[in-house]
Amino acid sequence: MANTVKYSNNLYLESLKTGVRQVDCMITLNGNVVAANITTGTNMPGGVICYAETSGQPTPDDPGANFGTLDSNAAPSTVGILIFTSTAKRIVDIQVPTLGIISSQMTAGVVTLAGNSNTGVTASGNIAFVVSCTTLQLDFASVTHTFPIIVKYLPNGNTI
Repeated sequence: MANTVKYSNNLYLESLKTGVRQVDCMITLNGNVVAANITTGTNMPGGVICYAETSGQPTPDDPGANFGTLDSNAAPSTVGILIFTSTAKRIVDIQVPTLGIISSQMTAGVVTLAGNSNTGVTASGNIAFVVSCTTLQLDFASVTHTFPIIVKYLPNGNTI
């Protein structure tokens, strides 16, 4: 049976028998015809942050995120996701389950690793990646879009 551990930054991580840890999170994107009014959120504030282009490119809380150029005014819109673990060593898998997407526009989420050398891990041991939201244009309408992310990673000290 897996153990669930609660960390002070509200991240719930599941330690599996293999040493792989898992983060499950819901991302919320609030579209708006005025780009400066586009907002983002997660169900793990402080532990997972979502970044979108609003009135310019955002500055991630971890400078090693290296999201590249995020885009809100074209389809597909792209958003950056930063997960604060400080222990990540290697990404095992990242998914955006299609059946969990609640949106009138978004049909899928395509993940691209960011971070150091596009490994998905920053020098600070955090997880960074970009989600390309297929068919979604955030500045098209004032509509809320949500989607799940499932991230599996190996922490420091794991020899697998």
